[in-house]
Amino acid sequence: MKSSFSIIFTLIILFSIGSCKRKDGSNFTESFEDFGISMLHPKFEKLESYGFDQKHLPATDNSGVLMAGSKEHTITLFWFTNPFPGEMKTEEEYSNMKLRLASEVAQWERAEQDFKVNPGNYLTSPVGHRVFFQTWSYKDASARVYGATSVWYCKQSRRIFQLNILNTSENNDSLIRKYLDGFKCHG
Repeated sequence: MKSSFSIIFTLIILFSIGSCKRKDGSNFTESFEDFGISMLHPKFEKLESYGFDQKHLPATDNSGVLMAGSKEHTITLFWFTNPFPGEMKTEEEYSNMKLRLASEVAQWERAEQDFKVNPGNYLTSPVGHRVFFQTWSYKDASARVYGATSVWYCKQSRRIFQLNILNTSENNDSLIRKYLDGFKCHG
């Protein structure tokens, strides 16, 4: 499953890069509500959801992918029910999730010659989730592309979330915070 996740994730990143525009500044005035998720976001030109493993399967409350693009940036949100028995209660369990994310970012770093990764940070979302996020950038043929990848676990819904953002400006730190400020994954 990890290798198929890596392939899907890489393809989604490549798809997202192609739809990035050179404009910045987002107004979070729209709302997405489905699959037990509520999220404020800017007006998207394109919003798609599908099953976690294959595009022909529909997204569900248990797992899915939401891809959206605006003139300012693109996002990809993954969610899936925790496949492990019990809840993530210890720092070690949370650190393992963080290490998986760092491993994905390291794979991109090895694949791209001009890939720069900033040290990861933690923040607490307004609904109390401990979120690990990491910003990064690389130069493609026409511009520098900036990204952020974040991951957190919701004990109430027993789901793991990963939010990825791509754009052509360095404001991903503030964009992660904007999305988290308007994000709810449980009642």
